[in-house]
Amino acid sequence: NGYTTIFVGLNRTLSGLILIKDIVRDDAKEVIDFLKKINIKTVMATGDNRETAEAIAKEIGLDEVYSELTPDDKAELIEDIQRNGIKVMFIGDGINDANALGKAFLGIAMGGGADISREAGDAIIANNKLETVKQLYYFSRKVKRKSLENLAWAFIYNLILVPIAMGFLYNIGIVLRPEMAAIAMIASDISVVLNSLTLLKIKPGI
Repeated sequence: NGYTTIFVGLNRTLSGLILIKDIVRDDAKEVIDFLKKINIKTVMATGDNRETAEAIAKEIGLDEVYSELTPDDKAELIEDIQRNGIKVMFIGDGINDANALGKAFLGIAMGGGADISREAGDAIIANNKLETVKQLYYFSRKVKRKSLENLAWAFIYNLILVPIAMGFLYNIGIVLRPEMAAIAMIASDISVVLNSLTLLKIKPGI
């Protein structure tokens, strides 16, 4: 079952056993199920022994597990995966995770972890709740969609006004004076900023 066993003896006689087991986060299985639902392969890379790692992986439903890894082994594993064109999101909280966090395409550090891991991560889960990964996923999708909206707006806006500013429609009496062109560009920038600010209305629950 992945327990670490401590043998207790008295007068050279085995008196009992103490079983120690790593406690899995309450929200771990929920997050793993969510990631698998959106077709993300879930892998655990740990320094724990094989029996413990496999027991935890089975408990929360991980797709694959690598055990008894050193910090450098974790980093090399990530590099090997990414050489095949696969983007890796690595979540860690310990000193041993710092190198791997830096190598991953997206490194997410838990807020309650070691300082060095927080410094190495691209993002920090300040509330130390693993379920925040789900919120991060949905929020990133909204940011991407908002970015595409801004790009589309800027492209269409410039596609229409730049030719006018260059005088292409001068012969039919349509002219955009320099001061009006400047105002138009400022208005375009303001509209993009205002559209982006709507992201602030997103609540934590998303």
